[in-house]
Amino acid sequence: MKWLRQHKWTLIISVLLFLGITNCQNLDQSKHSLSYSSYQIPSDKIDTPIRILQLTDLHNSEFGEDNQELIDRIASQSPDLILLTGDLLNSGEPVTEIATNLISSLCEIAPVYLSLGNHEIEYQDNFGTDVTQLYQAAGAIVLEHQYRDITVKGQSLRIGGIYGYCLPDKYLETEEADLSECMFLWDFENTDRYKIL
Repeated sequence: MKWLRQHKWTLIISVLLFLGITNCQNLDQSKHSLSYSSYQIPSDKIDTPIRILQLTDLHNSEFGEDNQELIDRIASQSPDLILLTGDLLNSGEPVTEIATNLISSLCEIAPVYLSLGNHEIEYQDNFGTDVTQLYQAAGAIVLEHQYRDITVKGQSLRIGGIYGYCLPDKYLETEEADLSECMFLWDFENTDRYKIL
């Protein structure tokens, strides 16, 4: 017991150091290792299979030189559509080339539809750069409070994108929901097409 009292701070610092190192290793591994999940989603609105690849929250990560490992992995999946759902860059870093170069490469594989994440919104505020314009110049179709009706392999789809909380309209009375978001969602839902938001 006496030894424990004498070495209490050494023990506490050692445990905190161990936890810090473990956490840093986990963060580094998540930023530099590829993993993916595959899902099959049946629908009576789709009679021919469509392969959709969704990619999100890369935060300027690179997998292989110029993201070639990631690009090759995506190409091997033969997607019909690629959906990018925000946070391709970091709001505090002025770097956009990693994201835009990746988008350009992905557009050679399949059509790319993109919605913004909070890091894109914050990036625009921090650096005064129109991220939507950058992503469009790279070849992506950026959807912000917008949707497109498209046909893929003979299947009718509605692809939409919105950055926001998208609370249901029942929260309009308490002013927690945003009217413009609700109006967009009402319009987006008004179709017989298979919908992806």
